[in-house]
Amino acid sequence: MAGTNYKPPEYLSKRPYEYYAITGIKAGTVPDQKKAPIRQEIDEWSNNKANADQVDLFVMAWRNLMNTSPRERGSFFQVAGIHGQPYVPYDEPDTDLADIKDKGYCTHNNILFPIWHRPYLALLEQLLYENMISDIIPKFPKDKQTGLKEAADSWRLPFWDWAINHRVPTLAKYPTTTIPTPNGKRERVENPLYQFKMSTNEPFLSEGVGQVFDPWAGEGGKGIRSPDIEDSQNPESETWKNGVVNNNQVGIALKSPGWMGDGKYGAASEMVYRLLTHPLDYPSFATTFRAKGQDDISKDINLEYIHNNVHGWHLKHIDRMWAIWQALNPDKWFETADKNTFFQEAIGLADTITPQTKLRPFHTDTKGTCWTPEGARDVLNFGYTYPELQTWDAKYNAGGAYNRDLHVTDIRKIINEKYGASRTELLKNPALGDKTDDGVKSNDFAFSVRYKKYALGGNPFTIKIYLAPGDGKPRTPESDYVTEVYNFSFPSIVDGKEVCSNCTSVEATDSKATSYLSITYVLVQCVKRGILASLDEATVTKFLQKNLYWRLYQRGRELGRFEMEKIELEVLGSFNTAQHHKDATILSGFKGFRDIPSLAGGPDGALDPKLKKKPAPPPTNPPAPPSAGLHLNSSLDLKSDLTADGVIILDSTSVDLNQIQTDTIDNTQVTFKNGNDTLFLISFRRAEGQIVFNTNLGGKWGPEERVSLDGKLKQPQAAIMVHDQGEGFEVSIDFVHVAWFKKRDPRPIKTLRYGTNKNQKPVLADVLKVSVYPSMQKVFTR
Repeated sequence: MAGTNYKPPEYLSKRPYEYYAITGIKAGTVPDQKKAPIRQEIDEWSNNKANADQVDLFVMAWRNLMNTSPRERGSFFQVAGIHGQPYVPYDEPDTDLADIKDKGYCTHNNILFPIWHRPYLALLEQLLYENMISDIIPKFPKDKQTGLKEAADSWRLPFWDWAINHRVPTLAKYPTTTIPTPNGKRERVENPLYQFKMSTNEPFLSEGVGQVFDPWAGEGGKGIRSPDIEDSQNPESETWKNGVVNNNQVGIALKSPGWMGDGKYGAASEMVYRLLTHPLDYPSFATTFRAKGQDDISKDINLEYIHNNVHGWHLKHIDRMWAIWQALNPDKWFETADKNTFFQEAIGLADTITPQTKLRPFHTDTKGTCWTPEGARDVLNFGYTYPELQTWDAKYNAGGAYNRDLHVTDIRKIINEKYGASRTELLKNPALGDKTDDGVKSNDFAFSVRYKKYALGGNPFTIKIYLAPGDGKPRTPESDYVTEVYNFSFPSIVDGKEVCSNCTSVEATDSKATSYLSITYVLVQCVKRGILASLDEATVTKFLQKNLYWRLYQRGRELGRFEMEKIELEVLGSFNTAQHHKDATILSGFKGFRDIPSLAGGPDGALDPKLKKKPAPPPTNPPAPPSAGLHLNSSLDLKSDLTADGVIILDSTSVDLNQIQTDTIDNTQVTFKNGNDTLFLISFRRAEGQIVFNTNLGGKWGPEERVSLDGKLKQPQAAIMVHDQGEGFEVSIDFVHVAWFKKRDPRPIKTLRYGTNKNQKPVLADVLKVSVYPSMQKVFTR
């Protein structure tokens, strides 16, 4: 929310004004062949050495956009702000600040959801390309520029196929990366894809961004990936002030249940498959909106629900899924539709939407003509396409005419082989259904989850579905986890003031959001493991009645039954018949949808009384984490090993950076050990002005890694956080990222040791408070 002293960016006041024309990247396109460069899957693309120049250009251009003044039209801050805060005009010089107070451009809860995001992504893609061409490539030697220009011309914005790749993309995973320099060397820099930081080093509030609408943006000018608890809404919390990146939590919403092993498929892949194979009209495909009284369970599948589970890089994949769906359903479109209600009122959006509705603030020319749904319908209008949609391929143009039927046949095969999780398993195990001449006919099961989006004051929440395999006894949320629904919403009132243009009225409505969760793949795994006897409807119903349960979470904390009742949570089991074909060019068919009344549950959290959520007293402050004192020149054994996602925080009541007289290295160090081996060392060197990181394995020191001590340990006290991220350790001081150290030994940490050289006065206090957390999720409850 823009503050009262906030002024719109200066570029809006320039006269005569020239709008930014989103034309798409023209380079590399062949219009008469309907040919364009391809947006590729980010990990496949970035791991291919042939694309090294493109990857470098992409990272450098992203870095340049991020480092551009947040008041410039082409800055990452301004472009990202189109999607939400600071709620000011973008490329609309005649739009008054007062007219858009607490409103935004992004469209949700209506059929414009996928359409609006297409020119939005094209804008980012075009800005990155222009930066490559005008700013980056000219700085390199002449003999390098031609090759770099060719790489840029054929580059397009990559997408993350999170339905298959459940991990955060490699390019966005680590705090630092390397980029080439014009002199032929490589320079290590902060990774712009890891975390957004304000180029001014000022807090977001300086540019009109408050904490209310985007819980994934830190007040201190740093973005937050997958925040864990309510602190992310509290402007006084360390999460909000400094940001946190939690890659492990990102994958939880995408993976298969832990007790099923490391399979290829998770809930997301099966959801994508259903979305692309069910016979939906365009409005049902596009949005979560559900009118009161609309009870057709087969209509609960939609694109916007998938979007709401993983926000960020997913947008590129959302556009791809829509483009593939369009290729399969070229004649499905709309004539008119309702705006519907959403927490954030869309700027200038009329009550009735048509194919000629303006997609603000995106312009086709410098005069200010807006893109429309009809104009944005074809990806080629923006100069790109996707791997599955290469209509110019010679295979589809034998005899000089495009053979759409042949192309669609290949698209269906790709969908079947890439996303058809339950199809693949049932064809391998036809005894689980009824074998047919061309495949297998089987029972298919799903749950629809319905809830009031704004019932918890507009705050977002997550509904998690669990299965206690076979015995009706819940174990842990991690072991029983099946899938989840994330509710994408924001509060309407903060500090007594309405901060959302539409939230209060929307909260008062009876409309519910919906999502459709197929569980057939999970049930097949249960049969294969002997947990479930068969996929017979009666057998499955009895099994789910005993073992299925669900819980409500907000920022990583489980909420009580009172809150589940408040959102009027419904979990409705359904049955249909699926026909899967051996011929991979034929999509599976689903028909005969009907509810299973005995699998209808609600706010009590389960079907079996033993698993139901009991009424609980008002929440109290969480217990303190395990802690102990680590004394100077002594060791401390951990009560349990520190493993992946575990966190250790060392709190020091004092900091002394005054240099001392010594005949050796001025060294205060904490070692993280397993037996006699030092798996990780942090050494503070006052005289050298450095922090040194290293290992000592088998009595041999490894190569040192260093960062400057300048600007660190600025406060009279200090909190040093070490987060085990599986492949390495992230180190933060006072909750600000300092370094990432790749592991050299996979063993867990068992012991800490704290000491100095020759009884030197330490940089930190004589006794450090040690707090150990099993996951980053638990850190900010302290």
